[in-house]
Amino acid sequence: LRRQARALRLQALWLPFGRRYTLTGVKRTQDGQVTKDGEAMIWELGGYWQDTFTKKETNTEEAEEILAKWATPLLIPGMPPPSLETVMTAMKYAKNSAPGMDGIRYAGWRAGGTTAGRIVLNLIELLLAGERAPQGLNDAVYIFLPKGELRPGDNEKLPEETRPLALKNAEVKLATAAVSLQVKPSISANIVE
Repeated sequence: LRRQARALRLQALWLPFGRRYTLTGVKRTQDGQVTKDGEAMIWELGGYWQDTFTKKETNTEEAEEILAKWATPLLIPGMPPPSLETVMTAMKYAKNSAPGMDGIRYAGWRAGGTTAGRIVLNLIELLLAGERAPQGLNDAVYIFLPKGELRPGDNEKLPEETRPLALKNAEVKLATAAVSLQVKPSISANIVE
């Protein structure tokens, strides 16, 4: 049942401006035949994009060399971590976009008030302390946006005619927004042109 629910969510293609576009079929890359079965559509899309999203080995030594050559540490003394007020500001200005795996939109977090804000703040503090991220923190719902112009009735696409988008849970995006709000003034003040 969980797999079927996930399959249904993965079929939906979300577009900005409140419009929805539902992919009713995926054209198979090898022969152009259209499959309309939800599970088969997911396998076709997933198979096409698999190489792009498969975890790749990192050459740590090479990465360290690149960082040493090109990255400049930005140390901002005295900058505190995000506060509950910062988290609440992030919650206030977050627009209701498509939800992640848990289905909870920003409005749900806003409705939770300071209790919800404290949950997000606890997540930030956990990560800033160097603790292990909660299991599933980076899980996401994948949707496939059509590339190019959309025409009425044009609901069958080749996998390469789509652009995958990962929708993370709102609490992860809120934590990121709060950290961004906190560091933005300090970074702006330290940029030398």
